[in-house]
Amino acid sequence: MMKGLVLAGGSGTRLRPLTYTGAKQLVPVANRPVLFYVVDNLVEAGVTDIGVIISPETGGEIRAALGDGTKLGAKFSFIVQDRPGGLAHAVLCARPFLEGADFVMYLGDNLIGTSIREPVAEFSLRRELAASLMLKEVPNPSAFGVAEVDSAGNVIGLVEKPKEPRSNLALVGIYLFRPSIFEAIGKIEPSARGELEITDAVSALIDLGGKVNFARVTSWWLDTGKKDDLLLANDTVLDDWLEAECQGEVDGASRISGRVRIGRGARIVRSTVRGPTVIGEDVLVADSRVGPFTALGDGVRIERSTVEHSVIMQHSSVTDIARLEDSLLGRRVVVRPGASRHTRGPHEHVHQTDWFCFLGPSRFLLVLWDNRPSSPTCGNSMRLVVGEDNPAGVIVPPGVVHGYRNVGEKDGLVLNFPDRLFQGAGRREPVDEVRHEADPSSPFRMDECRASEVGPALPPRDVPPARSQEARRNRGRTSGGRHEP
Repeated sequence: MMKGLVLAGGSGTRLRPLTYTGAKQLVPVANRPVLFYVVDNLVEAGVTDIGVIISPETGGEIRAALGDGTKLGAKFSFIVQDRPGGLAHAVLCARPFLEGADFVMYLGDNLIGTSIREPVAEFSLRRELAASLMLKEVPNPSAFGVAEVDSAGNVIGLVEKPKEPRSNLALVGIYLFRPSIFEAIGKIEPSARGELEITDAVSALIDLGGKVNFARVTSWWLDTGKKDDLLLANDTVLDDWLEAECQGEVDGASRISGRVRIGRGARIVRSTVRGPTVIGEDVLVADSRVGPFTALGDGVRIERSTVEHSVIMQHSSVTDIARLEDSLLGRRVVVRPGASRHTRGPHEHVHQTDWFCFLGPSRFLLVLWDNRPSSPTCGNSMRLVVGEDNPAGVIVPPGVVHGYRNVGEKDGLVLNFPDRLFQGAGRREPVDEVRHEADPSSPFRMDECRASEVGPALPPRDVPPARSQEARRNRGRTSGGRHEP
């Protein structure tokens, strides 16, 4: 019987900060982890005995999400890849699980809009094949691993991101192998980046006389490794697969149009929701407009705001925002106006790490004071002016006192990505928070960042020079510098 091998390791650097504290394969598309769609496709093709490659950093989260496989109709075996050694190295790690069986290798963050049943069935019947690859015609083959094929439909070579591609057929991250792939992997050396590449292994397999064919993906194929890719995946899945359903409450003053799925315990109050949109469990949408092409995770709160073409993950809140679009918000993010009244007083956390994104159009003063006794920079302070032409991401570890306030004349946005759940009935603060009273003698300069009052904007001499508009565009809409005291 054919087995499955799903690759769910990696650090997800392209999706940071969402993946600083979570696995990229569990980022939701239409409120469902990407990894679940991968498993669905394997199970639908009759592949139910599945090995899952996990990393030491996020393996526990993957195990918890997948469980024993009962809910997904599969049986899982979890295999730790102790370092990022490449796809072929992951296959070597899984050798004891595979036990000489044919197998499908499937990247855990890829989505395709078609079943793999037919390619799996054909590979099972055609025993002369050593491997089969799934390929997709793309307009920009130089950005992908590309296969060169002959007129008989055989793959005769693979090239990673060729400058002059010989075809427009890109590897989509789904491979079917016989056990002979292990002999081919034994013939290759690590690449320039120190990894065993699966493209090198397939090339070695061809050199050994193995016959490799391919199946063409004629529907959509989406790599969810970046923010815009994930939004596109969300759009596509909602448009193609969403079915309307309402298990929550919609009051008489609200209007639902198009295909909208509303989860248990969700409440729509004096609001308009346009489909395709999916709303998770225990969500509140009040005095707002949501959709189309929007996914709200469980426990999200949208109040007095407009949200469209966005993915908002669990337990986040958007309040008093005139328009939020083309956005991807992680878990437990708070989005609210950053007007002159908006101040977060000096505080630190015992265990929690905060990840802040300060966005324009206003300026924010962020003050940091290292209060960690064992730190070589203990007692040092740092003052940053961010936002406006200098959007920034700032990581604040436990034990670093921090506070901020709006020092501009406009509203602005502050996104907060804590790595721990908010706790306590009706509270928005973590239980491990330690607040600091204003103290003019403190090196934290608390006279410039109080919770109880807001002083005038800093004089020009205290404000670092802003980046140019061109520099801001080059940094991207929601990405910025990274600072850690």
